[in-house]
Amino acid sequence: MQVKTSKLSNHIHCIIDIIYMGGLIGREKELRELNYIFNDPKLRSCAVIGRRRIGKTALIKEFIEDRDAIYIQFIRSTPEMNLLKIASVISEWMGS
Repeated sequence: MQVKTSKLSNHIHCIIDIIYMGGLIGREKELRELNYIFNDPKLRSCAVIGRRRIGKTALIKEFIEDRDAIYIQFIRSTPEMNLLKIASVISEWMGS
């Protein structure tokens, strides 16, 4: 797993590039990295990217299961549709 951070305005964003992972077994390293990133007080968002079918979604869902976090899976669509999806997920998370 490679972690890249960039400073955009006053927020820190990161992109995690997952090159290869097997099943959820043996993912302690990735979970530790996510935990380190999640606990960074400067972090505002994080994108997990990688090739298809390597378990990105399962890893993220396992990681955020007991945390106060939002998970958004983007779809191939227009930017407007993805912004609506973001708004919907945040609204649901806030209980609106």
